[in-house]
Amino acid sequence: MMSEKEKTVAEQLHESYIVQSKVEDIIMEAFEKYEPETYKNAFDFHISSDWYDNSIEIFLDGQFPYPYEPCDEIRKMIYDLGFGIVYWNFLNETTQLYDEEIRGYKPRHYKNGVGKPCKFGYVDDRFIADDWCKKYNFKNIK
Repeated sequence: MMSEKEKTVAEQLHESYIVQSKVEDIIMEAFEKYEPETYKNAFDFHISSDWYDNSIEIFLDGQFPYPYEPCDEIRKMIYDLGFGIVYWNFLNETTQLYDEEIRGYKPRHYKNGVGKPCKFGYVDDRFIADDWCKKYNFKNIK
C-alpha cells in the first residue's frame, strides 16, 4: 500500500469522498432511527468540515421550522465520530440562505441577527428558555 506522500491528489480526493459518504450514511441512519418522521419527509442535507476546530457543519436542506433541533441521540452519534463541535445550519427556503444555526449544544438562533447573550449562548427574540430547557437542554446547562 502506498503512503500518504506517495498517493496522488486524485487518490486522496477519492478517499476523502469515501469517508464523507460514510459520515453521510451515519447521519442518515441516525435520523432514520431516532427521528423517522423527519427522515421520511424528504430529508436532505450536505456536510462540510474544518480542521482548525475539528468541526462538522451539517446543512439541512428542507423545512425545519423553529424551534426544531435534532434529538440528543442523533447529536451523540455525530460526536462519537470524533468531531469537537457540530454546527447545524438551517435553510431559509424564501431567501435560499442558511441563516439559522445551532452551535454545539447551544440554542438555535439567527446567524446574522442581533442576538442577545444568555447562559445558554446567543439567542434571538423567538427563544423561550423554559421551553428550550424542557426539550433541548441536553447538557443540563443551569
